[in-house]
Amino acid sequence: MICVALECELPDEFKKKYPDYWLRAASLMSGGFQRLVNRSFFVLVTGVGKKSAVVIEFAIRHLNLTEIVNFGTAGSSFFKRYQWVMLRSSTYNKQSINCHYQTSLPIPYHQFNLVDGVCVTEKDLHVVGEAIDMESFFLAETCQLASIPFVSIKCITDFNNHETDRDFNQSILLFRDLFMSFLSLLFITSYEISVVIPVYNRPRFVNRAIQSVANQSIPPKEIIVIDDGSTPPVKNDHSLIRLIRNEDNQGVSIARNLGISHATSDWIAFLDSDDIWATNHLDVLLTYIRHHTLCRWVQTDEDWNRNGEYVNKKAYHKKPLGWAFESSLKRCLVSPSAVMIHRSLFDWIGSFNPSFIACEDYDLWLRFLRYFPVGFANTKTMTKFAGHDGQLSMVTPVLDRFRVQSLINLYNHESNSEFKAMISKVLQHKLMVLIQGAKKRSLFSDYADYNNLIDQLNCQHHPLNDLN
Repeated sequence: MICVALECELPDEFKKKYPDYWLRAASLMSGGFQRLVNRSFFVLVTGVGKKSAVVIEFAIRHLNLTEIVNFGTAGSSFFKRYQWVMLRSSTYNKQSINCHYQTSLPIPYHQFNLVDGVCVTEKDLHVVGEAIDMESFFLAETCQLASIPFVSIKCITDFNNHETDRDFNQSILLFRDLFMSFLSLLFITSYEISVVIPVYNRPRFVNRAIQSVANQSIPPKEIIVIDDGSTPPVKNDHSLIRLIRNEDNQGVSIARNLGISHATSDWIAFLDSDDIWATNHLDVLLTYIRHHTLCRWVQTDEDWNRNGEYVNKKAYHKKPLGWAFESSLKRCLVSPSAVMIHRSLFDWIGSFNPSFIACEDYDLWLRFLRYFPVGFANTKTMTKFAGHDGQLSMVTPVLDRFRVQSLINLYNHESNSEFKAMISKVLQHKLMVLIQGAKKRSLFSDYADYNNLIDQLNCQHHPLNDLN
């Protein structure tokens, strides 16, 4: 459930365009909640102060809510107007409640500052804080008692001074426009799919992969094959294919990114040139996102075939569902050939790191998982082939070196102490394994390289420094 304190904060465009997705508190409490039962989300106008908690408590009792997200306006003693912030906590009368900072709503959270909020019940120009509002504490308290995650996202509209009323009135129209841009992201407008297949010197496999896409029960809009400098060049034998060639081999990251940039669909599915899809692969993915309308990336399950024989996966290879950042730090749990991603995630988070010749998928998935839960359609619709010549994992030594570099990049860009600690724990373990392996094999140049990796950490008095 999304909630706003005042109806003036809810965009008129949203109310007119999606009349079945919002209601006022009075309507909710007089039985209007019954038309919301099958909605994946809805917007509720709660009112301000302690009264808002009564409305939220009613909603919790009568609806099967999984999370509550409070959008609204706030004053600030530190931030400029129109900056968006996410509350780390909310304090009222010296009592503080922690807020959550993960929600399934697909909006660009990486743009928000994480701050501590102060809640008041009436205008008080003496209050100083990063975000000052009139309902977050009471909503957070109610959600805490009900064990429901509560997230509060605020747009700074004033400076909580003698100009507050004037500033708020001048800011509210722009706030509504900004808020509408977020609300619009919650509605999927297109289900067309572009398929991107990067290939380099795999003539035995690529036609098999392409044919598996051409055989889909629900065909894609287009198949984009990126020939990354193959010798001989890849031939275009299919009418659906858009063939794009790099004259020189530039690596799988650049090849996939080139495919993304040329794709004309909102949804992008990847297939490695040595893997294949079952005929229902895209059907399964589309069915999932139609039933999970807030999901912006999803993967299916897969079979593994090594040297012509199917092998059983270990329990730790189980595909994740939902918030899987921490569990994905140790190993890559999302398969490029099984995943489909909405273009918005690339726009917000970026694409594959072109400096990575391996583990580029591990790196991107972690950047996604930091802000967005992953979907999982528990059906095997892809076969991953391994053990053949040319497979990156067969020709690239010490893959964990690239994972370590990815973790260092994440660590240095992370501002949240909880996430920083998660990264640090796995990073320290992986570095220790690499250093011990180099010492054991007397690979002194590798040992020096690993110490150089440690030097890339932008920190002081960190336990990783003890590894040197």
